[in-house]
Order: sequence, then structure tokens, then C-alpha cells
Amino acid sequence: MENVLKLKNINLYKIKNASFTDIMFRANELISGHTAITTAMPAVTAQFNALVEKLNKTLVAEKGSVQTQRMQEFDAVRDDAHRGLHLYVKANTYHPDNSISDAAKEVIRVIERFGVGELRRASYADESALLMRLMEELSSSEIADAKSKLGEINNWTSALDVAMSDFEEVMNERFAENENSLGYTTFDVRKEIIPVFKNMMQAIETFAMLNTDPAYGAFLTEINARIDYLNL
Repeated sequence: MENVLKLKNINLYKIKNASFTDIMFRANELISGHTAITTAMPAVTAQFNALVEKLNKTLVAEKGSVQTQRMQEFDAVRDDAHRGLHLYVKANTYHPDNSISDAAKEVIRVIERFGVGELRRASYADESALLMRLMEELSSSEIADAKSKLGEINNWTSALDVAMSDFEEVMNERFAENENSLGYTTFDVRKEIIPVFKNMMQAIETFAMLNTDPAYGAFLTEINARIDYLNL
């Protein structure tokens, strides 16, 4: 993959907490692996690392937390809805009516492109991102005709949509639970970390354009790939 010299334009103030923290954690992980970046910008990278650790504290639920248990329960409901959708469409690939079986084969290719068992085993953030992308694909006009031949599919996609929303609501409640015990909120840390992240990215872009070290372009390429993966 060819390295790029600029970070993709995303509104960090508006994206969901799960996607925001994913980008910040990934950036921090990549920075720690590129000594050229930490050597060139020791103060700002250290500040960024400290803020990422502070952000992480707002997300880590206490062992035995009610919200942690609820997240596991709602994630299981989300998994079951996704499993049911997949099994319903898969069953229709064996339908004796060729028009229905062909339609099901077209839809199953979309579903399986995002993974089946591996999707449900992914981290909460990754599963949320993959499911959002899947739902966008399933609402595409390109497969509308195929979906129209599968009578119950809208019931399954609606169930999955509700399960996804319920899970996100419980996740936000878990954030609030942690915030109450810390004395600061995820939103507070986001306001702190965004300007630091932006300043750091501007410096990295400058170094990348000057071609002082391939690590800068590699970093930007990997972060942009993560932004694409999260569908931001």
C-alpha cells in the first residue's frame, strides 16, 4: 500500500465514543511503534499518551459492574439478531423457487463479506463498525430487488437495528457509570485530547511531506485505513 501524506478529514467532535476511542488508541499504539515520531516529538507524544490513558480510565468498567453485565447481555442479543438474519437468508439459498434462492445468494454474499462468526467474536467497537457497514450495504438500492424476494428479511434487519441501538445505549450508560466515579467525563477528555491530536497530526503531515522518514507516511496510511474500516 502506498503511503499517504495527509490524514483523512473527519469531525472528531461528532463521531461516537467507540469510534473516537478506537482511533485514539490505534494512533497511540502506532506512535509507540515508530521511534522516529516519538524522538522528533517527545513532549507532544508523551502528552498524547497520558491523555489516552486518561481516556481509557473512563471506559474500563469495574469488575462485576452492573453495566458490564448488561453490555454482555445486550451484545448477546445483538449477536443473536445477526445470527438469525444470516441463518434466515442462508436457508433461502436452498429454496425450491430459483428466483428466491438466487436472491438469497446475492444477499448472503453481502452478509458474509463482513464475516459471520468472526464478526460476533470481534471487539465491541469492531463489531459495531462492521454491523453499521453491513446495514448500510443491506439498505443499498443495488440489492433492493433481491431483498424484495425474501419476505421476512425486513423483520430480521429491523431486529438487528434495534439490538444495535440498544447495545449503544447500554455502552453509553457504562461510560457514564465510570465517569461518575472518576470525577471527569469522556467528553471532558475528548475536549482535551482533540487539539493535542490535531497538532500532532499536522506535525506528522509536515514531516511526511518533507520525507524525513518513511515512518510518518506509514503512520498516516495506517490511521486512514482504520478510519475507512470504521466507516467514518
